[in-house]
Amino acid sequence: MKLRPVAVLAAGIIISLLLWRFSSDYFFKKEQERFEFEAKEIILNLSNKLRLNGTILEGGEGLFTASERVTRREWKSYIQSLRLKDQYPGIQGVGFAKCIRPRIFNLQGCGPLKTPLFPEVFHLMSLFQLLCYQQLAYGL
Repeated sequence: MKLRPVAVLAAGIIISLLLWRFSSDYFFKKEQERFEFEAKEIILNLSNKLRLNGTILEGGEGLFTASERVTRREWKSYIQSLRLKDQYPGIQGVGFAKCIRPRIFNLQGCGPLKTPLFPEVFHLMSLFQLLCYQQLAYGL
């Protein structure tokens, strides 16, 4: 008679451990599936955003290819036509940077950017259309 309560207790503990093991495996697999689904969704969203960004850059490239010289006014018009704030909410601005060698760099009011890696190259940031809140940040 004294063994019967111990056997019931042991059976209860074994059944509890087996159920715990089964449920932990089950929930781990479910969480793994959810994680993989969300990771794939994030990768897909990121790929789409990068594709859109590439399209915008290709449009800018097309503008430069079609024109002998792109003015600030033309660039501003192109950027405004994209409606970045409405159509591409994550993009804060689109710009064009041009490296100019010192011998041809002779614009009034512009100077070299101190770069220890490339001291012979001047960097001129031009045709960069800032959005409204960026203009405020730069004090424009």
